[in-house]
Amino acid sequence: MKLTEFLTSPWLTIRVQLALGIFFVIAALPKIVDPQGQEIYVGQVVTRTNAVEQGVAGYAKDVNAAANNFRVTDNPAVIRGLRASGAARTDIMLGQADAQALRELSRKGDFLQYCRVIIVY
Repeated sequence: MKLTEFLTSPWLTIRVQLALGIFFVIAALPKIVDPQGQEIYVGQVVTRTNAVEQGVAGYAKDVNAAANNFRVTDNPAVIRGLRASGAARTDIMLGQADAQALRELSRKGDFLQYCRVIIVY
């Protein structure tokens, strides 16, 4: 299912799945960025209260573990992270199409605001 097909969903979860072999460092404030390095998720999106109460993202080592996480709905939008970025390699860079689709989705709903993001590494 393409990300744009989720535009009508009232409750959405984003599952970011990293390709095998990507070295990624787990962090308290991981960012999701586009190929130009522009931030899509964290800084301006997540409220301090939500970040403190539940963290900005969950982490799972496999898809089954992610499916059992409280952040994940029955039909999450799945985004493929292209590579780790940032000086500490704690951020995730998306491809242009996924970055644009995520921006569109975030304008339609508040799932990012409520930290409904899980990273499968």
